[in-house]
Amino acid sequence: MKKGRPRILVVFLHGLGDNIMATPAIRALRKKYPEAYIAIMGLKTLPVRDIWENNPYIDEYFESSFSYNPRWWNPLLFQLVDKKKIIREIKILKKEKRFDKVFVVTLQNRRLHKIDRIAKELGVKLITRNYRLFLKIPTKTAREFIKKNKIKGKIIAIHRVSSHYKRSWKFKEAERFINLIKNKDKNINFFIFNSLKSFKEEERREGRHLSGKKIYNINTFSLKSAIALFSLCDYFVGIDGFFQHIASAYKIPSIVITKRTLPQVDRNIAPNNIEIFGNGKAETILNRLKMLIK
Repeated sequence: MKKGRPRILVVFLHGLGDNIMATPAIRALRKKYPEAYIAIMGLKTLPVRDIWENNPYIDEYFESSFSYNPRWWNPLLFQLVDKKKIIREIKILKKEKRFDKVFVVTLQNRRLHKIDRIAKELGVKLITRNYRLFLKIPTKTAREFIKKNKIKGKIIAIHRVSSHYKRSWKFKEAERFINLIKNKDKNINFFIFNSLKSFKEEERREGRHLSGKKIYNINTFSLKSAIALFSLCDYFVGIDGFFQHIASAYKIPSIVITKRTLPQVDRNIAPNNIEIFGNGKAETILNRLKMLIK
């Protein structure tokens, strides 16, 4: 790397949750190169820029011309369809902005947890595994929402389905879980976090939504507004995805429904996260939630 202030570009064409998981490695990269100019190149269609807003460990964020697409995770399709386009765009940005070093994070080593994959590809040693976000969220607006709806008591955030519906907590089990909680404590509130896309897909597949007294579907809010409401929740129950990582960033005790993979990948991200492997039986989740409350 050249003398003077090195210029580093991190190409990270991945989803929102993965960007949150990248924050510990970017912090470590800043420690390794304290004087460097560090920039991130990300996807254009997701509000990824918000994730990096005000982050003191980077200097600039560039939106690529590429959209979110699951094929980023498929090495074969990546090579056949996107590789030349991506390389061309990276070369143009590198030349225009005079970057000395470019890291293209592929996340293809599936034997490691994603946090460790990112750190390895950036060649850094993690200082911490904790996520940290610096974006300004409209907390005042979130509190006004709670006041307007006269919400009192504890709030459980629920994230049942991913945006492309490939990961989901069974509708009937989620509904049973809510009813079990209601039978024990009628003052508990539920915020259901979904994208509009998954909300519509849920209606198509299930014919209905999780609804009822003290149940609020949070799907028409901007990312920042949704995170502001999420940050006020007391517990999180849901699938392995974006909101799980938000819960970790805001240190919200969580029950995460996921699939078992490798031991080193299954490791809990945060000390107040409990992972459940399988389809998320309502009784099992309720028992785990009691453990968190204690």
